[in-house]
Amino acid sequence: MHSELKDESRTASAVSPLLTTEEELEILDLYLRSEGSSMTSLSSLDRALTLELRDTDSLLSHALEDAGSTSASLLEYLSEVERALQDIDAWSTVFDTKLINMRRNIDIIKARNDALGITALNKQRVLASVRQLLLSLEFPTEVEKRLKTLSLEGERAVNVMMSDFRLLFKYQSDLR
Repeated sequence: MHSELKDESRTASAVSPLLTTEEELEILDLYLRSEGSSMTSLSSLDRALTLELRDTDSLLSHALEDAGSTSASLLEYLSEVERALQDIDAWSTVFDTKLINMRRNIDIIKARNDALGITALNKQRVLASVRQLLLSLEFPTEVEKRLKTLSLEGERAVNVMMSDFRLLFKYQSDLR
């Protein structure tokens, strides 16, 4: 226990000197004078050392109290930091979940967009094919003009009508 006190006093003196140089010289002087001295000298030395011990004890008590309040402040700050980290962790979890959902939604939207693109392309192709078919199915304009201006008078009218019928039959066979 005595060595622990020595270690603590060394540590405390390393942090801030407890004795001034003058006080150390006074104690050394009293010690040197006490060799072969009377009881009065030894008692003076004892008083000086006792006072110094009280002062040292008082300084150590104050240092420990200051360290305790500093430790309490540090613990308070650490608990604040811990709470902030817990809040950040909770926020991060929520953000991560939302980010995962957003990525899934983006993938779904991309897939639907691709499907819509393919559908639009197919519709364009079908429309082009239908237009092509409609062009090939268009009633011949020559036949339409002749039927509108058809005259049933004379021999020539029968030949023209026969020619128009041939065109209609050709048109019918093209449709099949």
